[in-house]
Order: sequence, then C-alpha cells, then structure tokens
Amino acid sequence: MPRPKESLVSRWRCAAPPNPIDSQWRSAAFNRGARLIFATACAVIISSGARAACTLPNTLTNGQTADATQVMANFGSLSNCIDAAGSVGSATAGQLGYYDTSGNAILGKSLTDVLDAAVGSGRGSILYRGSGGWVSLAPGTAGYVLQSGGPSGDPSWVPGGGSGGIGTIVGAGVSSTGPVVALPAPVVSRPALSSLTWLNQASATATDNANGPLVLKTTQNTSASSNLNALTKSVAGGDWTVTIQYAQGNHTSGSNTDIFGLIVRSSFNNRIYVCGLNGSSAIAIWSYSTATAWNSSVASKTILPNYSNVWVRASYTSATTTLTFFYSIDGYTWDQVYTTASPYTGAPTDYGITVGSAGNSTGAILSLNYMAESSP
Repeated sequence: MPRPKESLVSRWRCAAPPNPIDSQWRSAAFNRGARLIFATACAVIISSGARAACTLPNTLTNGQTADATQVMANFGSLSNCIDAAGSVGSATAGQLGYYDTSGNAILGKSLTDVLDAAVGSGRGSILYRGSGGWVSLAPGTAGYVLQSGGPSGDPSWVPGGGSGGIGTIVGAGVSSTGPVVALPAPVVSRPALSSLTWLNQASATATDNANGPLVLKTTQNTSASSNLNALTKSVAGGDWTVTIQYAQGNHTSGSNTDIFGLIVRSSFNNRIYVCGLNGSSAIAIWSYSTATAWNSSVASKTILPNYSNVWVRASYTSATTTLTFFYSIDGYTWDQVYTTASPYTGAPTDYGITVGSAGNSTGAILSLNYMAESSP
C-alpha cells in the first residue's frame, strides 16, 4: 500500500496528525501576512511617485490559498522595482537628504554642504530671495555696507562706514592750506541737491558729489553771524523726525560766530531755529527772526573732546506742539539739547542744512553725509 502524503503541518509537528482547524487558521494567517507585506511594499512603490509600472508575475486573489513560490516571486519583482526607483544612503542625525548628482541615490548632507552646492561657498556671501528664487550676493568691497532694495528690489553693497577708515572731505574751491575736515567714512544716504531749495543763497555754493557728501559752502563775511545760507525742503508730515550727519570745515579757529547744522523754519513767519556745531566746542541752538537777522542763543551743550563731525536730530509732535533737538557723536546714543512746547517758529514747515559764518575769509563748509526723515 502506498504511503499516505504528509502534510506540511504534520512534518512541523513531527508527524502528528493534522488538525483541520489549525491548518485553516495557519493558512488564513499566512494569506493575511502575505497580503499585508504585499500592500506595504506596494505603498513604498506608490509613495516614490509613479515612475514606472511594476509588473508582478503572479496574481493573488482574496480567498485563494497563497503559494509560497508565487508570493516570493512577487516579492522579488517588488524588490527589483524598489531598487530601480532609487536608494537612500546612510546619514547622521541632523543631516538632510540630498541628490548629490543626477540619478536616483539620496545621500545624507549637512546644511552647509547643501547650501554650498546650491548657491555657492564664497566666504562673506549673503543669501537672499530674488525675483526668481533664492540666490547668493557675492561679498562686497571691504568697508561697504548692505543696502536694501525695498520690497521690489534686490539688496546691494554701497560705500559705508566699514572699518572706520579716514576720508578727507574738501569743498569745491577751498584752498588746501586752510583747515580740512577728516572724519570716519560715514554711510552716504542723503537727498539730491535737486530736491532741496535755496534759502538766502547769496554767494553760497553747493556741490552734489556722486556717492559722496553734499557740500554747502558760504562766503558770508559779516561782522556777526546774522546771515544764514541754507538748503531746505518741506517737512515730512504733521508729526515728523529728521536726522542728519555732517562734518564742518574751515571753521575760524577760536571763533564762536560760525554755526553749522540743521535748520528748522516756518515759511509763515520766516522764523528759524539752527541746531549744530558752534565752532567745534559745542552744540548750540540759535534762533533767527529771518535768514538774515539773528535773534538769540537758545541753548548750548559743550562737547568734550571737540568734534568736527556730529549727528543732529529734530522731532516735532503736532498734538502738543513740542519741538525737541538732540545730538549724537556716534548716531546711536542721543542727548537732548533743547525742547519746547511753544516753538519760536510756531509749527515748522521746512527743514534742511545751513551754514552761518562771520569774518571767515576762506568760507565755512558743511558736508552732509546722511539725512533721514520719518512721519509716523
């Protein structure tokens, strides 16, 4: 008599008689496991993007007893599809997945490596968002500063303070034998001469230097500092703040009859305040009834040591009619010089730069490097 066939289960159980219920449970479990692994593998293929169809050699249906040979053949086909779809290399914590070259291999790269490969590795480069994507701005010339191009423009490098190099500013027509202004190179950001209006120009001159200071020079030589030569513009609004940075030149040594600085004026009554360097030893505020008539010395603050360049600021609040003047040596730390809720000028309508000089045969100079306005 032929020997009866042994079931796989009975072999596993050392020839124990088969249990029909146990065999059905194991077959169902095998089918469920095969379908789960198969579905997971398919999900991997699908999640990688439909690059190419993956053909399986065997079709399995629900309720069918899975054949191990067919299942393994399907798994082999899936494995080949996954390998063809690409590979992910080993990496360390914090690295990014990156396609180092064209192909299908992803490698672990540091953020520095990714940025270097994408936009460049030049030291001092600046990453910014251009109109077409993220790009790199190459390092600028030493001493230049980064200037915003606004919401519709790109940033750029412009001449600036940098390492604080010394530059010499000389007004047009000034004799080289006279005193010359030397100041740390400032940020040049100021209005063009064409946007300013002369007030009592007389024989005064102004030079608009490209990428440099706006130089105002006066040759008024009266017995007192009763004449102002000024360049002005309308205030920015009802409430406003204006800040300037400038240097003085050709000041008459030992004289307190020269003044260089910020002019605040009312066109309704022609009255004026001037806040600025009174020579080089003090910040003074003088009032004028007109551009050719000095009125009084309002306030003064001694500067030690003496400076030939300075920052000056005026601020006006219309609700309280308060006008306040400040000065600074570095543009960061500000000291109040004078404030009043009853300005001699009334509500100012203009501001700008001015020079007043007496008995100065070489002509006093104001070199404007910076002017900023704001109106909240």
